[in-house]
Amino acid sequence: MKRAALFCLIAFASAPAQGDRLKLSHYAVDLHPENADIQQIGALTFRGGLELGSDDSRFGGLSGLLVAGDGRTMIAVGDKGHWVSMRLDYDDDGRLAGAGDGRIGAIASREAGRAVRGGWRDAEALARMGESILVAFEGRHRIWRYEGGSAALARPPRRFPTPREIRHAPGNGGMEALTALADGRLLAISEKLAVFSDQVGAWLWTGKKWRPARYQRSGQFYPTGAATLPNGDVLVLERRFTWVGGVASRIVRISGSEIRPGAWLRGKEIVVIDPPFTVENFEAIAARAAPDGTVLIYLLSDDNFHSLQHTLLLMFALKG
Repeated sequence: MKRAALFCLIAFASAPAQGDRLKLSHYAVDLHPENADIQQIGALTFRGGLELGSDDSRFGGLSGLLVAGDGRTMIAVGDKGHWVSMRLDYDDDGRLAGAGDGRIGAIASREAGRAVRGGWRDAEALARMGESILVAFEGRHRIWRYEGGSAALARPPRRFPTPREIRHAPGNGGMEALTALADGRLLAISEKLAVFSDQVGAWLWTGKKWRPARYQRSGQFYPTGAATLPNGDVLVLERRFTWVGGVASRIVRISGSEIRPGAWLRGKEIVVIDPPFTVENFEAIAARAAPDGTVLIYLLSDDNFHSLQHTLLLMFALKG
């Protein structure tokens, strides 16, 4: 399959049609809280950001993200087993400017009429495979395949093969990164399943089985998300948290030609986002191509349902 065609399939056509209406609030945020003129960081040019909120107690904890090919809709999944969808709005310059038409619902379990619950509900990553949405869950480490077009996540899923080694991952360190590659394969990366002291487990789905690889992380950064670019390269989002330095994010770029079974995946750093820049607990990343060919990157944060944290959605243009 041609890369451009597959990249369009990765983005969903529409958000789930079921669920409840979600009243959203949104406020513009700058890349640098103290200097709105700063628009560049690393290889990224800031194209707008939002702080998202809702009075609905189910909203929050968002960890996996898909953005439609035209950028008009997004869907996210979270730690307590819910999906959220919304419309994204842009200004005349194409900058991210607002959100609306929110909906929220429970992710379906494999039992008809029941939602995921308890230790089965922690959804961490999303990927698009044809007309299906794949969800990677943590705790009870697994991948489920949701089919049925616009209402996929509201319908009972099918099991999808899961890398055997992931059962040895910490309960809170499973497959946080999952992306469909340009050639139809899948790449999954664990957050904290150590292979060596500074490498974590990664796997390639070849269409028949998972083949192991390893991902090179950096220092105290751990992978939390992945997105495939139109040319077949992959961006991996990493997060660092320390009590002294707080939260920081790092994005690396892996050449598509290097992604193969048994590979030692070592990405090239394109940006580190840390204070005083606007940063949060970013766990999800998505990518799409604008009509003029510009590659746009979205970052979404997990607020952990904590009053001192925020759900941020930032958009950037990628250089090169």
